[in-house]
Amino acid sequence: IQIAEFQGSMGEEQLPPAPTSSAQPRVNVDRSSAATSAWHFFVSLFVPSRLAGDPDAFARAQMVIGFSLAPLLLLPCQLWLISAIFPAAEAARLFTLVPWMAPLYVGVPALMRVTGSVRFAAQLVMLFGMLLIVWEMAISGGVRSFMGPWPGVMPVIALAIVGRRAAVAWLALSATALIGLAITPHQTLDERRP
Repeated sequence: IQIAEFQGSMGEEQLPPAPTSSAQPRVNVDRSSAATSAWHFFVSLFVPSRLAGDPDAFARAQMVIGFSLAPLLLLPCQLWLISAIFPAAEAARLFTLVPWMAPLYVGVPALMRVTGSVRFAAQLVMLFGMLLIVWEMAISGGVRSFMGPWPGVMPVIALAIVGRRAAVAWLALSATALIGLAITPHQTLDERRP
C-alpha cells in the first residue's frame, strides 16, 4: 500500500514550466583559453580530413601529436643532464646524437596527415620513444639506471591511443628489452665516475 502511495505522489510532481518565446536564450560561453584554442587549431592541421568530424579520432590524434612534440620541450633538460652527469668527452659524443631526435618527432604529425593513419603515427612515436629509452638505459646503467621503469609506460600509452592488442605487443616488446638489458653487463653512472 505504501509503495502505491509513494508512486502516486511521485506522479503528482509538477515540472517547471517550459520557457516561453519571450525568455532569453541561453548563451553558450566558450571558457577555453587562447592556448587551448591554438593547440586545437594546430592539431586540426594534422588530423586527416576523413577523421576531422570524429571526436574520438581527434582526441587520439591530439595525444599522438602531444607525445611526439613533448620530447622537444625536454631536449634542453636532456642536454643539461648529459653535461651534468657524464664526463666532458662522453658528453660531447652524446650531444651529437641528441639533435637528430627533433626532426623525427616533428615529422610524425606530418606523417599522420600524409598517411591518414593515427595508429601508424602512434606506433612510430612509441617505437622511437622505446629506442630512446633503451638507449638511455644502456648508457646509464641498464636495468639499474634511473630509466628502469620507463619501458613499462609504453604498453599504457599503446592502450590509451591504439588499443588492447597493441598494448599486449608493446608489453612483450618492453619485457624483451628489459630482459636484454638485464642479461648484458652495464655500469651505472656512479660506477663510471672516477
